[in-house]
Amino acid sequence: MTAAGQRQGPSLRPSLRDVQAAEASARLDRGSCVGREAEWAEGEHIWAEARSVDEALAAAAPLLEICRACPVLADCAKWAEIDRYTGVAGGRPYVRGVHRPYAWVHRRDREPEEQDSSAVRRAQ
Repeated sequence: MTAAGQRQGPSLRPSLRDVQAAEASARLDRGSCVGREAEWAEGEHIWAEARSVDEALAAAAPLLEICRACPVLADCAKWAEIDRYTGVAGGRPYVRGVHRPYAWVHRRDREPEEQDSSAVRRAQ
């Protein structure tokens, strides 16, 4: 502190978002996906590479099956939103923390916000 009582330098306190993400992820070690990291990563990769609604649905199905009976589904979904996660979490697909339909198809030539709205409508 300076003589005037002001702090100098950056704050060492974590942001509210960091604290919320840590709290939400604290129980994730009891998730159905624990120990299946390689399988999960492969499934998310296939989902992200899907170029049609049918491919996206087929890619998401095995991951959603793992999530189906997960005891920490709500915590996982909350963590995905707070941490701005891209992938399948809490039984739902996310792109930068925003829930997307299971059949959402990533268009490499566009940003996710500019996705094909007809594919989204069909998936809902």
